[in-house]
Amino acid sequence: MARTHSAKTVAPTPLRREFEAVYENNVLRPLAPVPDLPEHIRLRVTVDLPEREPSPADREARIAELERLADELNDMMTDEDWEAILEPRRQQRRCLDRLNPNS
Repeated sequence: MARTHSAKTVAPTPLRREFEAVYENNVLRPLAPVPDLPEHIRLRVTVDLPEREPSPADREARIAELERLADELNDMMTDEDWEAILEPRRQQRRCLDRLNPNS
């Protein structure tokens, strides 16, 4: 009986290039030449937007929420709870201070 071999078809892997660009006047302009990219080629573009700086109002809202959570936590914690949390940090700090007395 003759054996038949089926050839596996492997989809071509798209080439990937990462580069920084500036968006100006409805055009993406690379900040440096993009190597191995033919002129006038169609591309699929994924844009990673930089994180925006929070506004002063955003910062104030975050601080207010953190203060509220800190108050809530403080109401739930006993002195013994705080001591159980803080004492290992104090021991770690003393150990680090002995290892690096110039800090």
